[in-house]
Formats: sequence, C-alpha cells, structure tokens
Amino acid sequence: MLTDTANFRNPHYHGPGDTVDRLDYETITRLTVALAKAIKTMTRR
Repeated sequence: MLTDTANFRNPHYHGPGDTVDRLDYETITRLTVALAKAIKTMTRR
C-alpha cells in the first residue's frame, strides 16, 4: 500500500486473513506501472 490507511481499506491487513488469495493483482499492477511512470517523469532532467 502506498499510504498509511491500508488498514481502513482492507479489513484483513496484517491479520490472519491477509493471504495471497485476497490480493488484487490487477490493481497492484496498475499502481506499480503508474508509480514507475511518475518516478521516471520526476527524475528526468
């Protein structure tokens, strides 16, 4: 998670129900790609 409010968005966050099968890989991929683009844009000179 990119923010410190993950526990409010995911009731299983860091608990017994926080298992791999509950991950949203499509969303994780979209966020990772967007973050990589943002970093690349910010580091261009």
